[in-house]
Amino acid sequence: MREITVNCEVPIFSLDPGRASAYVCVGEEIGIMSLWTRNNFGDVSYQLWDEDDETQINNPNVPGEPVEEGRAVYLHGGPGETYTIRGFDTSEGCVKDFSQRITLTNLATERIITAEREKICEGDVIKLGCITLGETTYEWTGPNGFTSTDQNFVIPNATTDMTGTYTVTVCPEFCGDNVEEHIYIKVRECFIPVNPNVHVMK
Repeated sequence: MREITVNCEVPIFSLDPGRASAYVCVGEEIGIMSLWTRNNFGDVSYQLWDEDDETQINNPNVPGEPVEEGRAVYLHGGPGETYTIRGFDTSEGCVKDFSQRITLTNLATERIITAEREKICEGDVIKLGCITLGETTYEWTGPNGFTSTDQNFVIPNATTDMTGTYTVTVCPEFCGDNVEEHIYIKVRECFIPVNPNVHVMK
């Protein structure tokens, strides 16, 4: 009898990094966790536990029912605190669950821009992004009239005239005011040394 091997990759059921968010608004003390999952088959329920995933947290400020299909919003915790989210998908007779940590970003003090590098060799790519701040829009500006409304973006084939300050402005979904941050990106000419795998900036 001939044996046939089938390789099957099952998508991981987890928080959706492009939609789930956790932060404390500027001037506030209570955190907001907006939870979305990915790769679920149907309805999802959530539980909030402490950082070590040992004690479940239940109080009136933690609404357990989704505010819309697949989503829950927790009002709990303070800046920099970490909690564990447990998610459950029991639709269609298939039980899936996960346990995942989430940390509340203090929007008054912490950076919201993510950058692969701040010094770039000419010809490389500029990769910039912003942490997820709920269902909202992201407005970027930069040198030479650059604009983007993507949360995360890539600029290929960087040139020296792309050097300058890049700014993101965003109103977090559950905050009343915009937050804004700047980052300075330097694009330099590079020369190729003896080892062609190493870029050296001038």
